[in-house]
Amino acid sequence: MSLPEPLSQVVDHLHARKLTEARLILAAYLREHPESDMGWYLLSLALTDRARQRDSLKRALQANPANTAAQERLASLSEPEAVSAQPVIQAPPAARVDAPVRAPAMSAWGTGLQRPPTRPSQAASPPAVGEPFTSSDWAALRAKSAIPVASRPRNRSKIALVVLVGVLAVAVLIAGSLYVLRSLNHSPVRPVAPALITALASPVATAQPTSLPTSAATWTAAPQPTGTPTTLATITDTPAPQGTLAPADATVAASMDQVEKQVAVIRGLAPQGSTTRYLIPPARVEETLRTIVIKPALVSWLDDQRISLSALGLITPTYDLTRYALNRSTDNLGGFYLSTPGQIYVIGNQFTGVGRFIFAHEVDRELTDQNFNTGDPGASASCDNDAQRCDARRALVEGDATLLMSLWLRQDGTAQDTADLASYKPMSQTLPEDSQPPFIAQQLAFPHVQGLAFVSQLYQQGKWAAVNAAYADPPASTAQILHLDKYRAHKAPSTVTDAALSAALGGDWRKVDDGVLGEWSTYLLLGYGVDPAARLDVATAITATSGWSGDHYQVFYNDATKKTVMAAHWAWDTVKIADNFAAALRQYQDLRYRGARVDMKSGSCWANAGQTSCIFTTGLETLWLLAPDQTVLANVLSLSPRFH
Repeated sequence: MSLPEPLSQVVDHLHARKLTEARLILAAYLREHPESDMGWYLLSLALTDRARQRDSLKRALQANPANTAAQERLASLSEPEAVSAQPVIQAPPAARVDAPVRAPAMSAWGTGLQRPPTRPSQAASPPAVGEPFTSSDWAALRAKSAIPVASRPRNRSKIALVVLVGVLAVAVLIAGSLYVLRSLNHSPVRPVAPALITALASPVATAQPTSLPTSAATWTAAPQPTGTPTTLATITDTPAPQGTLAPADATVAASMDQVEKQVAVIRGLAPQGSTTRYLIPPARVEETLRTIVIKPALVSWLDDQRISLSALGLITPTYDLTRYALNRSTDNLGGFYLSTPGQIYVIGNQFTGVGRFIFAHEVDRELTDQNFNTGDPGASASCDNDAQRCDARRALVEGDATLLMSLWLRQDGTAQDTADLASYKPMSQTLPEDSQPPFIAQQLAFPHVQGLAFVSQLYQQGKWAAVNAAYADPPASTAQILHLDKYRAHKAPSTVTDAALSAALGGDWRKVDDGVLGEWSTYLLLGYGVDPAARLDVATAITATSGWSGDHYQVFYNDATKKTVMAAHWAWDTVKIADNFAAALRQYQDLRYRGARVDMKSGSCWANAGQTSCIFTTGLETLWLLAPDQTVLANVLSLSPRFH
C-alpha cells in the first residue's frame, strides 16, 4: 500500500513515539482532506485522550464505513478503560492520492510603507505526551499497513530530521498555534513542545481542552490598562545597534558565503545586493530586539491590541504583549532578517551546523526580498485594517524559506551539519515565556507551519517557478493559505461592511481596533482561547470555520468606565456552513459564560462577569455583539437591522 507523503511521515513519527509531531502533520492533512478515513484513523493513534480517540475513529467510519481497522479499534476503546489501557493498533485504510496542484495565475504582490503590525488573525496549548507505543504495537501497524521501509529513499531520515529541526522552533510556536487539520495546507495547531523540527515537515497539531471550571470566568471582563505597556513595532525601518555587535569574523563569514552561494543555486535567485551578517550570542538577543522593535510611539497601539484580543477571549486583560511583539519580529527558528538595513542575525555562540541551517533560511528571506520586493510582509500598507492578509503574505515568505532550508540540508548539508542538528535542543521560540496563551504560540507558528504546507504544494506542482509566480499573485487571505483550491480559484474574501459603532455609543467611546479576523483567527477563537473550558475540539472548530467567506470586526473602549464593546460580523460560503458556525459559536459562548443565558427579543444571549454577549444570524451571516449591559448591546444592534 502506498501512503501519501504526509501520512507516511506520520507513521514514521508514531514509530519514533513522536506523538506531537504526528498530530501536527495530521491536523494539517485532515484540514485539507477531511474525507480521509486513513488520516482520522492515524489521528486516533496519535491522540492520548480516549474520548478524542473515539471521536477520530467515528470520523474515520463516517468517511469509510467499511474500515474494519477503525471498527475494531473503536470497539476496543468503548470497553472500560482498565480493560483497554494500551490501544490495539490496526492497519490504516487504503490511502487516497491527492490531486495535482495547478500553478496560480499572475497578479500583483504590492509593496507598502512600514507601519505598526496589525492584529494577529489566529492558537492553543501543547498536546500532552501520552503512553508510547510498544514494539509489538508498532510491528502490527507497520506490517498491516504494508509500508515497505526498505523501499524508501535512504536520505528520508535526513529529510525528516531537517523538517523536524526546522519545525521544532515552529512547533513551539505552534505550541501555541495552528490548527492544522488542514492538510498540507491547513493545520489546527495547539501549543506543542519546542519544534524547529516540525515546521519543515508539515503543519500542526490539535488542542485538548481541559475540564470545565465551575466558577465564572474572570478573564472575560474588559481589560484595565496598568502602567505603560510596551508595543510591537515594525522591524524594517530601524537598523540594529551597530556599535554593540560586530559582523561575523572572517572564518564565520567564509562559511556564510558558502551557504549563501548554495542557497542561491537551490533557489534559482541571484543576490541583488550585500547584507551584513551577525552571529549574535543568545544572551544579547532580547536586548538587541528591544532596541530594534520597541518604540515609544507605538506603545498605545499595543495597549489597544491588548484590549481587542481580550474582548475576543484570546488573551487575559493583563497579559503583556511585549514578548509576543519581540518574537513576531523574528523567524522563531533561531535567527531573523531585517529588510531595510539589510541584516541577517543568526543566534548562537558558534557557527555550527545548526547555525548554517538557520542561516540558509535567512538567506532565502534575503533573496526573495531582493528579487520580489517583499520587505516585511507583515507591515505592508495594503494590509491596513486587514491583518489576516498580512498573515497570508508572511506565510508565503516564511513557508518559502522553511522549505528551502530543508532542501539545503538534504542537498548541501554535511555529515557534521546533520550530526549537529541531531543533538540540537532548540528553544520553543526566540524568547520563551513561562505562561503563554495558546493563541500566541499558534499565531507565531502559522507563517512557518501553514506557510510551509502552502508553499510545499506549489513546489510539488511546479518547483520554484510555481512558488515565484505566487509573489506576483500573493494569497489574499489566510483561507487561501489553508485551502489551496481557494487560492487557485482566486476566491477573494467577501467585503463585509458595518456602520461604525460610534454611531450608537457616543463620544466617550474610542475605537481601538477595526479589521478582518480571517479564517485562521476565527478558528483560533473557537479552539485556542485563553479559557481552557471554552475551547472547542479540533473537529468542531475545523468544520465550523472552513467555509469562511469574509468578516469585519470593531472594538471600542471607554477609558472612563474601563468597559469594552465589540462587534464581529462574518459571511459564509453556504447557509449550511453559516449554521454550523453559529452552532459552534453558541457552544463556545455557553462555555465561556458558564451557561449564564439571558432572555432578549432576538438572538442567543449570555451575561456574566460584567459582560453581555449575543449571537444573531441571518442567511449567510453571523453577528456577535459584546457589551457591558443589555442596553448598550441593544443600541449597537440597532445599527444592524437585518439581524433583528
